[in-house]
Amino acid sequence: EMVAIATRLRPAAACLVPERRTEVTTEGGLDAAGQFATLAPRVARLREAGIRVSLFLDPDAAQLDAAQRMGAEVVELHTGAYAEGHPGALDRLTAGARHLASLGLECHAGHGLTFDNLPAVAMLTEVVEVNIGHFLIGQAIFDGLAPAIRHFRAILDAARPLDYSHRSDRSPAMNEPTQPGEPGTEVGISPVHNPSGIAPNGVPEGTTDAEPTGLPTSDRAKSETAGLD
Repeated sequence: EMVAIATRLRPAAACLVPERRTEVTTEGGLDAAGQFATLAPRVARLREAGIRVSLFLDPDAAQLDAAQRMGAEVVELHTGAYAEGHPGALDRLTAGARHLASLGLECHAGHGLTFDNLPAVAMLTEVVEVNIGHFLIGQAIFDGLAPAIRHFRAILDAARPLDYSHRSDRSPAMNEPTQPGEPGTEVGISPVHNPSGIAPNGVPEGTTDAEPTGLPTSDRAKSETAGLD
């Protein structure tokens, strides 16, 4: 049903994720290797409709290899185990990101990412996009959407400042604030550009963590219990 809707509406991209009726949020990656015969035709239908296809997978080499074989162009690595503090999870993410690069697939990452655990993922040079939904919106209830986005942006810039000036598709307005102190048009790993006055640690310049800055406290940051990434 969802594939039919997507092929009718033709979005620029679609990410296939697993879902069980009883789960609150996605609890793991697709079994691309075990369900190859089921997934491959759906990936083909989406691609025939001009839709860029991403698969949400655990950082397991067999799953990533299956994604390449079925024609996916992007893999979003499931960061849930890392977010939950499982031993060795970051090493597995690192290996998975490198394996995707060797396969020629674009690497995204998401699930359970917060202010506290994002830097290590953002520093993986193969990762070109992070997907953060539940925590961002939950934090915005306390601090407002613009401050939450600016905080994430400062973390990303501090973790991996990049220069996209060579990109032919980058318009002059991209990443520029719409007004002083407002977030830009693109949220992601992007060039160093900090008109908001927020230092790389996410705290406005000239303030301390103890001051009422409108940014989240560590207790609030722990409010992430389930991602809707």
